[in-house]
Amino acid sequence: MVDTGWIRHILVGLDVSQTSAAVLHTAVRLSAFLKADITGLFVEDINLIRLAQLPFSSEVRYLTAGIRPLHQEQMQQVLHSHATWLRYEFGQTARERSVKWDFRVARGFVSQELLAAAHQADLLVIGRLSSHRGVHKRVGSTALTAVQQAATSVLVVSPEADFSCPVTLLYDGSVAAAYALPVALSLAQLSKQLVIHIRAQDDREAARIRQELDTAVNDDAILCSYRLWLPDQNPEQLWTAHLPGIVVVGDGREGLAASFADQLLHTAPCPVLFIRPPAVSSHLHPV
Repeated sequence: MVDTGWIRHILVGLDVSQTSAAVLHTAVRLSAFLKADITGLFVEDINLIRLAQLPFSSEVRYLTAGIRPLHQEQMQQVLHSHATWLRYEFGQTARERSVKWDFRVARGFVSQELLAAAHQADLLVIGRLSSHRGVHKRVGSTALTAVQQAATSVLVVSPEADFSCPVTLLYDGSVAAAYALPVALSLAQLSKQLVIHIRAQDDREAARIRQELDTAVNDDAILCSYRLWLPDQNPEQLWTAHLPGIVVVGDGREGLAASFADQLLHTAPCPVLFIRPPAVSSHLHPV
């Protein structure tokens, strides 16, 4: 069985959105549990800097609705202040968990910078919600891009992961699912509960897969329960009977449709962890 030792370096995409605190605390706690190093990354959005360079740019004050001219120097100062504050919060939280950490600032397009930096990490952690204010919360474009294009595993956070609740694993028998299984088992050490949804055409196929899983799990300390996951089943129906603390799914690109991944992001009541097998893993042998 694969262990989780291949997750050695976690990259965290940080900003000043409403979900940033949840991203930070979930990532640091996960890093401490997996004994992985962690890097915080704040991207100075080049679009904001270019916007501030336009002669007609103005800032609308959120509380007073007042309007004042917006200048490039002001925008750079604001971004610098955000980076300074995030570095402090990130460092404080990491030190509390005795996690080895560092913090970087990049400038460019947010999604591009995160995807480029993720090549040096084993897991990318980002927020799920859009940073735009509004009544209706929606999945942000950065989260969607990361899930669709990142070469590494991705954890999309909102709200903060509750590791005292059962871990939910979506298992389809793929190679990626074989890598996701031990990660889910590791996380389930905290709640001692693991719910596995077996993707199968019928009960007979599900029973065969369950027999394989029973041999692979082999952990009496974890209460493991199984559910049938039908191919045409809406993801939202998977957690009607229980509230998971985190959803883990193997994503090797050979089985998980982009549309299903989008549905997961829109309907899951907790963070979703997309596990992608390491590109180079000669010393690992999946189930």
